Amino acid sequence: MAQNRLLATGIIGFIVSMLGCLTPVLVALLAALGVSGSMGWLDYLLLPAMAIFAGLAGYALVCRRRRDGLHESTVRDLAQKISSSTPSTRTTRGSASR
Repeated sequence: MAQNRLLATGIIGFIVSMLGCLTPVLVALLAALGVSGSMGWLDYLLLPAMAIFAGLAGYALVCRRRRDGLHESTVRDLAQKISSSTPSTRTTRGSASR
């Protein structure tokens, strides 16, 4: 449950900071509130915040993968088992008809 909340926080924070960086939503909101003088430092705040929230969402996804037992070594071992268990039944054209 805590991992889902961490993932939701990361995704929502990333989207909000992305909207503030890429669209004039935050600029319009600050102008409506009368604090448009603080728009000069928005890039210094929003770009690192977007990176932090993206990292937080990535961390939550890694924790979820580990919790569910999908370690990288498990996936690699599974891929090796699948590749070694499939028989090589390919034949060449000439050898199939003889």
